[in-house]
Amino acid sequence: MNQRSAKLEQYAQLVLERNRSMNLTAARDEIALWEHIDDSLTLLPYAGSPHVDVGSGAGFPGLVLAIAAGVAVTLVESVAKKARFLEEAAVALELEVTVLNARAEEVGRDPRYRGQFASASARAVADAATVLEYTLPLLRPQGVALLQRGTIEARERSALADAALVLGGTVEEDVVLPGSRERHIVFVRKTGVTSARFPRRAGMARKHPLCAE
Repeated sequence: MNQRSAKLEQYAQLVLERNRSMNLTAARDEIALWEHIDDSLTLLPYAGSPHVDVGSGAGFPGLVLAIAAGVAVTLVESVAKKARFLEEAAVALELEVTVLNARAEEVGRDPRYRGQFASASARAVADAATVLEYTLPLLRPQGVALLQRGTIEARERSALADAALVLGGTVEEDVVLPGSRERHIVFVRKTGVTSARFPRRAGMARKHPLCAE
């Protein structure tokens, strides 16, 4: 077993152990957990450094990318107990990871993080337009948001393209993952400037998504 595989296995055991006492993830056994890890690994060819992951939860995909890609990763998690787990796991696994126990809207307005990242992810956080409002302000010019989505209908794709335009981005392409027509990675490039209006105050992006379907 190589070092990467060994660390992924160690990470899986850390999640399963902690999940017995707190609700980190719905995956309750090793098989279900590895499905999440494998899904996170689909972003591996596209993750840049530094990478930011919004709504990290148990560490999917951000902590997995830190292990597998060896890139510097910032994890944004608003739930304190989950953020503490991420910090403990990063120390145990000796990873170059920063954990921010904060809302995505706060981080996106913080000059220490705004416009600083080469790539961004936000798995199972919200609809695509909301994810863009969380991630595009964090990207540097030509950085890319990596959106893991299911089946994408024409109306959703149109709304996503319009929201990207408002936020200073361009939808470039999507990759259909092998073995499934219902799993995509949508690439949204930071091609312009994100207005200082975004992200809006906490909760607004969820309640009133930009360019809703």
